[in-house]
Amino acid sequence: MSAPETVANPVRWGIIGCGSIATHAICPALRWSRLTTLEAVASRSIEAAREKAREIKAERAWGSYAELLEDPAVDAVYIGLPNGLHEEWTIRAAQAGKHVLCEKSLALNSAAARRMVEACRDANVLLMEGFMYRHHPQWDVVRSLIKDGKIGEMTMVRAGLFGQLSDTSNHRWSATLGGGALYDVTCYAVNVARMLFGREPISVIAIADNSTREGVDRTSAALLDFGYGRMAVGTGSLATFNHQ
Repeated sequence: MSAPETVANPVRWGIIGCGSIATHAICPALRWSRLTTLEAVASRSIEAAREKAREIKAERAWGSYAELLEDPAVDAVYIGLPNGLHEEWTIRAAQAGKHVLCEKSLALNSAAARRMVEACRDANVLLMEGFMYRHHPQWDVVRSLIKDGKIGEMTMVRAGLFGQLSDTSNHRWSATLGGGALYDVTCYAVNVARMLFGREPISVIAIADNSTREGVDRTSAALLDFGYGRMAVGTGSLATFNHQ
């Protein structure tokens, strides 16, 4: 598929963090879209940033996240950092006047999420959490089937995402950086149930295996009650077979 022509005023993007999702998903999409340009990437060292800029074909490299936020040629940032760093850099991006696409999970608790939302509202910038599946055309079909009653009344959602992460040095096993199955994979099941029912659960029962070195969950599961006989079962694991 050939790339469409660029519009007169595309959104100019900067990338904070050099993870695989940014490299293999976000950046190729930004380069392809006629609505966006890939301007800059930032890492904790200028050497890593320059190497990543060459790989993803970004125009500029910055040796710190703060320097990218000072770049006047960047309108919006994708924050692909570990979960535990999302709050700080989302708020700092908002204060710098940048729109924010923050990787999921948005925050480690509701209070942090509210602070992020308020900072972006005060700065009059957009904030979006990176649950990309919501924008896939297949899900438009699913939502239409449910809305039109083609499958009858929906009363139960079952969803799960499972994988095996054996690298113990990975940030997903760090409590400080917001690791664990809930924030990384189980959150998808919770998110899709909320989307399909179009409401928030009124009660939740959850269990988790927290027997890791730092006490983050390797596997978690939740039963969510959405009221009126509607419920969901959400599961996720970083320590089992690959399945979703």
